[in-house]
Amino acid sequence: MPKQTYFNLPPKKREAIIDGAKQAFARQHYDRVTIDSIVARAGIPKGSFYQYFSGKDDLYSHMFANIGTEKYQLLVQELESRPHGTFTEAILVLMHRASEFDGQDADMVMLKQRFLQECPQQVKQQIMQRMVPESMELFAHVIRRFVGNGEFRQDIPIGQAAYMLTASVLMLDTYPLEEGEDHRQAFKTMVDMLAAGLRLRS
Repeated sequence: MPKQTYFNLPPKKREAIIDGAKQAFARQHYDRVTIDSIVARAGIPKGSFYQYFSGKDDLYSHMFANIGTEKYQLLVQELESRPHGTFTEAILVLMHRASEFDGQDADMVMLKQRFLQECPQQVKQQIMQRMVPESMELFAHVIRRFVGNGEFRQDIPIGQAAYMLTASVLMLDTYPLEEGEDHRQAFKTMVDMLAAGLRLRS
């Protein structure tokens, strides 16, 4: 968690620090990223860094929290601006927009890859503890919509259903694909199966 002095900074200064961190962590192995390389890209004195963060791990966790919040807000806006469609269509649209967000530039693509491959386990767990609830709330938002319109049962455990979707997304890259199958097709099948279990019985 950043120190209060960081939150007292003007928004443009905070943005410059986050952008500098993105560049540093995207372009080098996590273990080789130094405070010097971060502050050089952020344009701040090294001494100031420790007025804002306790160390590299602290900045890294906050950077991902910042990215996650930005993505969450984007996806909520996407949900609110679109017609309902089917449950599977709504979920796949969210996944497509999330993928576009993650691939918006080369640094974001590398940042995600390095997070999965290089991030220390303890730091990764801290980040995941924030990401999972945000993802669950987003999926719960979609599920509530379909409960509200009468398509899904009133008695479904929304939190558990949202967690199933979240776990599927987080572990999708590890799913063993069958011949001719891709991860999008596999995920669509998973969502269809979940939706079938949530619908009202005829």
